[in-house]
Amino acid sequence: MIRDRLVFGVKQDEIWERLPSEGAGLTLACAIATCRAAEATQAQLMIMSNQEHSKVHVKQEIDVVTRQGQKCYKCGGSFTPGHVCSPKDSGEGPKCYNCGGVFSKSHQCPAKGKSCIKCKKMNHFAKMCRSSQRNIHSIETEESSTDTSSQYFIESIQTKEEKNNEPVARLYLTKEGINMEFKIDTGAAANVIPMKTLNKMHPQPKLRPTSDILTSYTGKSLKVAGTSQLEVQYKNREPQTHKFYVVDMDKRPILSRQTSVLLNLIKFIYNIEQTPVTSTTDEILVEYKDVFEGIGKIPGKCKIHLKPGAIPSVQPPRKVPLAIQDKLKNELEQLVSLGIIEKVTEPTEWVNSMVIVQKPNSNIQIC
Repeated sequence: MIRDRLVFGVKQDEIWERLPSEGAGLTLACAIATCRAAEATQAQLMIMSNQEHSKVHVKQEIDVVTRQGQKCYKCGGSFTPGHVCSPKDSGEGPKCYNCGGVFSKSHQCPAKGKSCIKCKKMNHFAKMCRSSQRNIHSIETEESSTDTSSQYFIESIQTKEEKNNEPVARLYLTKEGINMEFKIDTGAAANVIPMKTLNKMHPQPKLRPTSDILTSYTGKSLKVAGTSQLEVQYKNREPQTHKFYVVDMDKRPILSRQTSVLLNLIKFIYNIEQTPVTSTTDEILVEYKDVFEGIGKIPGKCKIHLKPGAIPSVQPPRKVPLAIQDKLKNELEQLVSLGIIEKVTEPTEWVNSMVIVQKPNSNIQIC
């Protein structure tokens, strides 16, 4: 078991291919010895390589003019001809631009979902923040509507059943003169409209460029074509103009949380206060004593109306098992004493058969 885990955990391809070729004769001690020998050989080759490159570097440094400030993308050190990343400098790979840690294929960035304390943007730490490295001089154009970029989260994961029950608001676009259904997404921070939907209303829409970033629930960045101002109206209320991000997606347009509140589509309940109940069970039983005693009766008489032409029916009595005859007699006498039923001693046009049901507590119930 330990030998197999050692073999499958080797990262060097040559050693990984060599060990299984030993077959059944491969033991744990043999595998450890092979790995140690390969490790020692690799370390010796690294030392020899550094010595050779150091000699070449001394010769080339005299005749070659290097660019000042150029850095190695692997170790971050100063790049010169003959530069070799030592294990101490390079670590296990290049640095991550978001957290500053070592980047690899299996790297899980700890900065994902975190907010920077400098610029308040998402998915990077303050030590790797690039907002402080921006140039002072900038070129402003009339088409740009924002000076800084922002990041908004939109879109949620849904099942097929939830899509049929998703909250939808039907809004009227005043300038376009059409009605359109929008999905109310309280988890979205921006309004979104598909490019395909906008092209149906305006064959050549005028979009304002934006540097804002839209991120889905899964962390995937969406490509934003630009923004468009749309004037929408809900029912007979005053029209409102809101900014919509135009995205290449095949989904229903989305209304953000803020826009839904402004259109009075949703309301927030901030706190719920519970009034303490001071009355106890005994106090309630004493105050409403007449309600909890005896059999509840409704005053007055009830008259049963029959449809015209109804034919009276007399059903024969059913046989009662001998084991429950005494229980049946006691139950009938109790119902008569409580005034629930009356004893009939003369013929009648209507006679219904009696159904006896045995209860779990060995008592009977008459239907």
